[in-house]
Amino acid sequence: MAATAHCFPILLQRELLSPINSLAVCFGDDSFLRHETAATLLELAGVATDEARRFDGEECRWIDVHDELATMSLFEADAKRVAIVTSADKLVKDARPQLEKWFTSPAESSLLILQLTTFPASTKLYKLAAKQGLCIHCSLPTSGRSKSPNMGEVQKWVKAWALARHELSLTANQTTQIMDAVGTDCGLLHQ
Repeated sequence: MAATAHCFPILLQRELLSPINSLAVCFGDDSFLRHETAATLLELAGVATDEARRFDGEECRWIDVHDELATMSLFEADAKRVAIVTSADKLVKDARPQLEKWFTSPAESSLLILQLTTFPASTKLYKLAAKQGLCIHCSLPTSGRSKSPNMGEVQKWVKAWALARHELSLTANQTTQIMDAVGTDCGLLHQ
């Protein structure tokens, strides 16, 4: 599996380089991109959004998420159990050993999607996630070692996103004007 993928190709091309097994971590500082990436992963996994159980990572406990994923359906033997944990940073902090165990050996026919603000590559959990599932970076792409956004890539995304999601064909000049007016917040650009 690839260690980390960026969300832009997944959102625009609606395809993955590797299949979704039972784990995906959407991490980065853009909540809109994390949300859209999780929704796209559900779509690519063939799961309806209402079939996924959502948890707030600030309030939930690992045992509740675990039970949702590990409990077999009474009505559909081959149903996939899906849990999405938003704002999962606190859950990861509180239940790191349990998550490491789950990442090593998840239940069959389950899919856990974690949405995190930060996910350091130096942690054991990150390494397990990269090995067993998908790690998707959901922030604006940067220019080399700089932490500032790569404006050329952002402009390409805005143009492609406008066409794919809104059937709106923008010129390069229009894209620049929109970004000048709105900034680089992807949620605002989407609106």
